[in-house]
Amino acid sequence: MVIWQFSEVLPMDIPCCCKITNTICDGSRYFEVNTDEVDWTTANASCEERGGKLAKLDTETSNTYVANYIKYNNLDDEVRGGFWIGLNDIDNEGTFSWLDGSVLEAGVYNNWGGGEPNNKSDRQHCVHLWKKRAFQWYDAYCTSNKGYICEYNALCE
Repeated sequence: MVIWQFSEVLPMDIPCCCKITNTICDGSRYFEVNTDEVDWTTANASCEERGGKLAKLDTETSNTYVANYIKYNNLDDEVRGGFWIGLNDIDNEGTFSWLDGSVLEAGVYNNWGGGEPNNKSDRQHCVHLWKKRAFQWYDAYCTSNKGYICEYNALCE
């Protein structure tokens, strides 16, 4: 398993609030990028086994940092199909929710690609970042194999 983690210093040399080696934080959350390609359920289970969940990229800052890290470290060359995040409409078609139960509501930050979500064939329920489309969000078949981004909460000093 190849796990790529962020560095301790954010872009612009802003130090992370958490003193957790090889991570980048957004408040008390930190993220890691995994290049193993698995389905959405397996990706989330892998994150949960390590005490996290698929990432909630609910701010432009966290979404941009994750996308830039993937791009600048050429991880998108290893994983061409995109990276799973923790947004889906599995339980209620058309209502996208994060794994913490919060609903993606109109007027809040989102990074949907043009024409997305489109629920192709009425079977696309899981969301991924996709290099092919400038790291915007696209719904996809949950059974597709993709890399994934885990999120962990940490107690910061």
